[in-house]
Amino acid sequence: MKLTVRPINNSDGVLIFLLEKENYREQYYKYRNLILMINDQNYYCLKLLFNDKVIGYALLLKSGPDLELIRLTIKKSEQHQGYGKWFLQYLLTTLEFEKMFLEVNTINIIAQKLYQDNGFYIIRTIDNYYGQSNAIVMEYKK
Repeated sequence: MKLTVRPINNSDGVLIFLLEKENYREQYYKYRNLILMINDQNYYCLKLLFNDKVIGYALLLKSGPDLELIRLTIKKSEQHQGYGKWFLQYLLTTLEFEKMFLEVNTINIIAQKLYQDNGFYIIRTIDNYYGQSNAIVMEYKK
């Protein structure tokens, strides 16, 4: 398999927006907001390609020496094949940071396991963060 990571550019905006809507039906970023993030130097906006086809993306916010992983998304038809794990490990080993934080829905057991298996640990819970469900805040230290 030929996986590569490249920066997201404006011409990727529509495709990233469609992946966003596919994976986050009620809490997706609007197209305009994605374009703003793509063009903001405070964000890492990266796409995951398999044989030059976009199959995922990551959005990370820079905060001093730390990063917040806002999105780690794999196209639904490509999930459960190890791409998310590969992409996460790429981010953890390639990007420069001291700590990386993220929030994950308490009902998203698969994502929680992915993060914990890769060195993240739970630091707190936020009640009703996702409307009816809670968020788990996790941290990874280099």
